Amino acid sequence: MQSNILKAISIFGICTLGFLLFQACDDDNLESLDFFEVGILLDAGSNLGELTVVGNINNGNTTLINQQGFYWATDLVSLSPPTINTKRIDASLDSDGKFRYVWKNLSPDSVYYFRSFAEGEVAGVGFRNVLSPIKSFLVSTKINLIDAQLDNNSVTLKAAISGLDSIPSSIEAYGMLISPNPDPSFDSNGSLPNGIDSTHFSRETGNIIFENKFEDLSFNTTYYYKAWGKVGNGYFYSDRYESINVRDGWLRISDFPTTLTSSVGMSSINNGYVVSGLINYPNVISSALYRFDPVIEEWETIISEVDRGLRREATAQISEDSFYIALGCGFQPNEPNCNSISGIYKYNLLDGVRIRTHNYNENLLPNRESPISFIIGDKIYVGTGVDTDAFLYMNSFIEFDTKTANFQTITPLPTRSENNVDIDKGRAHAIAFVIGDSAYVGLGINPNESALRDLYQFTPPTNENPMGSWTFHSFFPGSQREDAVVVVIGNKAYMGTGDSFSEGSLKDWWEFNPAEPPFWKEKTPFKGVERSNAVAFSINDKAYVGTGERKVLSDNGLSFSTEVLKDFWKYIPEEE
Repeated sequence: MQSNILKAISIFGICTLGFLLFQACDDDNLESLDFFEVGILLDAGSNLGELTVVGNINNGNTTLINQQGFYWATDLVSLSPPTINTKRIDASLDSDGKFRYVWKNLSPDSVYYFRSFAEGEVAGVGFRNVLSPIKSFLVSTKINLIDAQLDNNSVTLKAAISGLDSIPSSIEAYGMLISPNPDPSFDSNGSLPNGIDSTHFSRETGNIIFENKFEDLSFNTTYYYKAWGKVGNGYFYSDRYESINVRDGWLRISDFPTTLTSSVGMSSINNGYVVSGLINYPNVISSALYRFDPVIEEWETIISEVDRGLRREATAQISEDSFYIALGCGFQPNEPNCNSISGIYKYNLLDGVRIRTHNYNENLLPNRESPISFIIGDKIYVGTGVDTDAFLYMNSFIEFDTKTANFQTITPLPTRSENNVDIDKGRAHAIAFVIGDSAYVGLGINPNESALRDLYQFTPPTNENPMGSWTFHSFFPGSQREDAVVVVIGNKAYMGTGDSFSEGSLKDWWEFNPAEPPFWKEKTPFKGVERSNAVAFSINDKAYVGTGERKVLSDNGLSFSTEVLKDFWKYIPEEE
């Protein structure tokens, strides 16, 4: 460190004034001016960083002494004996026969050596310069970094100041510095140097063990931090700096225009879209199409009423300038009940005008709600779900060609039990996503209303395999769940939230990488409240998650009510 910083650091140094090492390194043979000693007094009113050294003349005639004071050095050799270059301090003699001096700005973890002297004329002997033995003083006070607790884009840093038992009140302020630049420090004026964000600076006084919380840190950034203290005009620091890595995380953005659950989220290249769903229970339905602008992070209503849009628990996909919505639970005007419905409808994404599609055979894709869908190329695949009228869980799938509007059945989706046996059972409330040329479908619940953890990989139909095929991929390592959300960013998928029968609504968040076993990695949890039936989409390497519902205890804990949500969040994944 530079000398001026060492002086600032030294203010901190002498707080453990009781931790002294005294050493007699020289034993002068005094013929006159009887031996005197050097003492170190620690008064309760002493300031941190100040060492009061007292010379005491014993058994001598002080009237014969012309001058007295101290020699001092940071090494023993300089005082054995003192030379012309040794630091010397002259001091005044008090009425009690003592003389003293206050040293300031001493460095922590350093040893200082002191030697007092007296000069005078003695009858019959002449001029005499008498030296005391050398005394050493070890400064051992420190600031120690204790812990760093990172939570999303905030961090709580903790430190302790040791060696303040005698004079803790001498420290005027202390706290933490944090910066993307290594080894952050104050400049000589006590200001933050250029390049350190002032919002990441904190001052506090109080306890010996202290902590500072810093918020709104940047994701995918390494920060460096250290502790500091202030006495007078000087600063002292912890003996090292440490670093933390802020990786992935969540930021809250504009709320959705209304509470909404059981709706559908979609994304184009530049925008996100939400359509259908429940505004509130039991049957307040949304038929609007909303668009999200990621640049200004605001919502706007594109279509106030989508034709045949009174549905929930549907599925939808975007292809070019149109979106396709399929199945779900439909409401008729002035009718309170929701019935499983059929059909795939195509709409212009800009004006919501319905475009006629081929009237397929409904036996290929019977009525159902809570299905899933995915799109590969020009083909949309729709399947699974439950016919609530017949309480029938399904595993059938169809392929819909967006260019020709033709339908065909494909291989049904299996279910793999926890004992690794494939069984022919349907499921609903599952997840589906596409990475590269492969789709993945899994989780959800089966006819026994047991939540599932299996994940299957789908290979689209070819001339050699006209119905496509499903291959078991892996078991999800987290909690079984239904009604989770999933998005794809690059070659990875991100999945979370949902409802677990054993744990209720969830807020954990996972990364799926099909190229790296064990495939699933837990990431920073969703920062909103736990929920299920939310919507999600991805735009420009960021995920957006929001709305949905959560179960809330009511009737003094005897029952649950459902809270429909409207908050929305942006997820920034970890950069590789």
